[in-house]
Amino acid sequence: MKKIAGLLIGDECDQQLLGLDEKHDRLFIKKDQELILFSLDTFKVVGRFNHMGYPDSVIFTENGRYAAVVFRQGLSYRNKVYVIDLSEDPADIKFSYQGEAADSYRFTIHSLSNYPNHILIGRKHSLELFDCEKGKASEIFSTKKEIHLVKVIEGENEDYIAVRYRRPSGKSARPTRRAPDTRDPPPPRCRKTPAGSPTAGCRRRTSPLPCR
Repeated sequence: MKKIAGLLIGDECDQQLLGLDEKHDRLFIKKDQELILFSLDTFKVVGRFNHMGYPDSVIFTENGRYAAVVFRQGLSYRNKVYVIDLSEDPADIKFSYQGEAADSYRFTIHSLSNYPNHILIGRKHSLELFDCEKGKASEIFSTKKEIHLVKVIEGENEDYIAVRYRRPSGKSARPTRRAPDTRDPPPPRCRKTPAGSPTAGCRRRTSPLPCR
């Protein structure tokens, strides 16, 4: 699986390298709310796209033909996921909207080595194996819990998926236990008895004691 690290390439405005399209020798660059495609063959800008939010992440399929592009909506964690075909003319790439991913989308969208045309999308309450070639999900795994993190562990013939769920709000990680009462026990309470009676009629919550 390819690992793409972000690189700051300017400080006058919000410019950042989001990804490298190795198959077509193109860079995906974020500039404020604009997504720029830059050709390494011609050293020219070959595409500009905006009006979809702030470009934030680019995830390429294993075969390098498709990519999922995530646009953040304002300052919140809301986002929009688009799938694009990198074999199209870069000046006229069509962005196919595929809904919203989980809030922690940087850690819930992955490519899969054993599914070269697919993207794994972790949404708020589901995991979706999206077939970019067919333009639809081939498998959807729903859950009542809120997905927080998704990790893909690659095997030789299979990919293993680990999911971490978000802790429900208002609930602590461990059940609280009442601390033991370390205060001194209350003194025994005695009941006066007529003179000459046998040992006292003392009452206490634990065991009787003689009165004095």
